[in-house]
Amino acid sequence: EAEVLGKTDAQMAGWAKADHYQAQDQATLAASEPLVFHETERGAGDGGERQLEITKTAVRDDRGAVIGVVGIARDMTEIQAANLALKTSEARFRATFETAGDAILIIRHALIIDCNRRAADLLGAGTRGSLLGQSMAQFAPETQPDGTPTARLAALQVGDVKAGGTKTFEARCRRLDGSQFDAEITISLFRHNDHNLMQAVLRDVSERRRMVEALEAAKEEAERANRSKSVFLANMSHEIRTPLNAVLGFTQLLMADRKLPDETQSRLRVIHNAGNRLLGLINDVLDLAKIESGSLQVLVAPFDLLQELRDIDALYGSHARAKGLALQSELALAPPTVVEGDRNKVGQIVANLLGNALKFTERGHIGVHVWRDAVVTDRIWFEVHDTGPGIAPDELADLFVPFRQGSAGQEKGGTGLGLALSRDMARAMGGELTVSSTPGVGTQVRFWLTLPASRLSAPGVPVGMGAQVLEDDTPCTVLVIEDDPDSRDVLVNLLREVGCTVTQAFDGREGLQRCRAERFDIVFSDIRMPHMNGVEMIEQLRADPFTATLPVVAVSASSLEHERRFYIENGFQDFIGKPYPFQDVYRALVAYAGVRLRPVAAPAPELADEAPLADGLSAGMLGKLRELAAAASSGQLGAVAMLMEGITPEAIGAERWRAFDEAAQAYDFQLLEQRVAALLAQGEVAPS
Repeated sequence: EAEVLGKTDAQMAGWAKADHYQAQDQATLAASEPLVFHETERGAGDGGERQLEITKTAVRDDRGAVIGVVGIARDMTEIQAANLALKTSEARFRATFETAGDAILIIRHALIIDCNRRAADLLGAGTRGSLLGQSMAQFAPETQPDGTPTARLAALQVGDVKAGGTKTFEARCRRLDGSQFDAEITISLFRHNDHNLMQAVLRDVSERRRMVEALEAAKEEAERANRSKSVFLANMSHEIRTPLNAVLGFTQLLMADRKLPDETQSRLRVIHNAGNRLLGLINDVLDLAKIESGSLQVLVAPFDLLQELRDIDALYGSHARAKGLALQSELALAPPTVVEGDRNKVGQIVANLLGNALKFTERGHIGVHVWRDAVVTDRIWFEVHDTGPGIAPDELADLFVPFRQGSAGQEKGGTGLGLALSRDMARAMGGELTVSSTPGVGTQVRFWLTLPASRLSAPGVPVGMGAQVLEDDTPCTVLVIEDDPDSRDVLVNLLREVGCTVTQAFDGREGLQRCRAERFDIVFSDIRMPHMNGVEMIEQLRADPFTATLPVVAVSASSLEHERRFYIENGFQDFIGKPYPFQDVYRALVAYAGVRLRPVAAPAPELADEAPLADGLSAGMLGKLRELAAAASSGQLGAVAMLMEGITPEAIGAERWRAFDEAAQAYDFQLLEQRVAALLAQGEVAPS
């Protein structure tokens, strides 16, 4: 106060400013009301400019005479800065508002009070002014495409927004000319000048919706085509398997006839092997189709992994020996060897890999190594390696492309499906498969699977590999229901050779009548038949107390796993796919008809040029031969292969050993058992 009181304007601000202030005072005295002046002053403290608002008014005495001027100064620097920022922000908002790519509407009481240019264009108004004051009801049809009243939809969306936040939804809108479009609408509420307002942002999504609908239509068409492909493959599989069943079936029946010359037997084996190769190709194509459509099923059940590997080992061991190769096997699986998994797919992967190794390897060896992971519980590793030509680095990337082969593959033939299917199957079972190769050294394929130990024992009925007949005290009456005459003849002839009493029916309707009129121990029925199919027949059989427990086995050319599962779930005891190994029929007879079977006791072919053993057989060799006969009788591939390795030409004679080896390599275990039995019958034991 001391710095101000008693001072003149000149003393406070200098003569130039004093004249300016005195002019303001004179104007104030002359005015009848207070005057407001705006000044820019430099602050005394920081020297910065300050914006002042000065209000001056005349001071009068009781008689109305002017006695002075009162001035009130207010620092407006921050307020003006805020106002400037607000104006700048409003300008930016307006610029954004006007140039936005989406239509923006400001709504109060369902009326448009502001909008941008894009809104006028989208709603067909021409100008912004044409929209102002318009009701929102004009821009929507009464009902939406799904039949919902638009007013109800709007009320629901606004109600959600009142609870807080924003809401985005899609709705059908209408332009002023009556045309309609689909819009994505985002609404929000805000207050302005004490008014509750709504902002609506509209985006035309008609084109996007058309694209989505087109994509959905394309997807449906693709799915329809995929279903058609699946139906086609299933039908083609059925149509191919049915005649192939006759080819392989009659071939097996003829191969069991020991009266046929060796040359004829050899040709029959060629036919049988060629048919099996064709069957394998059909299965590969079907598996690929299942994988591509995502319909490949993994059927988990307990099985003996070690026995499965030994069987595969025996099969490919004989093939390797025939090619002059060694098969090095290391099956490091300690008990328990019964695991939970898909036996068929595990075996198929190992067989595919060994088949590839055998095909490409001309000298050296092929090998399989199986072991448990030391860290990860239940993980089992499989490795197949060879000393073949190897794979060039630039061809490794194409190994898993179906039908694509490298240079070596094109020379050796094949479909190019094996590795791709193997990796896809491993992945379907939760594992992984990788390949490494060194040109000129060999190839290594390794994969792992999670196969938990099973608390259950592996299912299955042991049946000899050769032809079987009924034990004398177990008669069996069988009904065969089949519309295809060739397939029916194969099964009927097989069952009659086993010793069964067989009745035939030609479709499901006749089969149902026979089941109700006669008693059978077991029924083998086709599925696709005229008049009444197998599924319709089984439904009626299970509904009839007389036939409710009758064992019925489906015998069909269907190869789709979900169909197999469907048949068993709907009343069939089991499923045998065409073309079928005869052992599957034998197992069904034992499992469901309760019969006992034994190998056919036919006289063993004589080996005319083989002289009797001069010194007899040692006790050790007699033991090995008895084990070999037992293994052949029960069809144990792995055991037969291992026992044959311990029997030498020197011990039993070169010609006799060659006959044993030929029977083993042809998997004619019935003949092998007969030849071993003939040798054992000599009963000559060398003195110890």
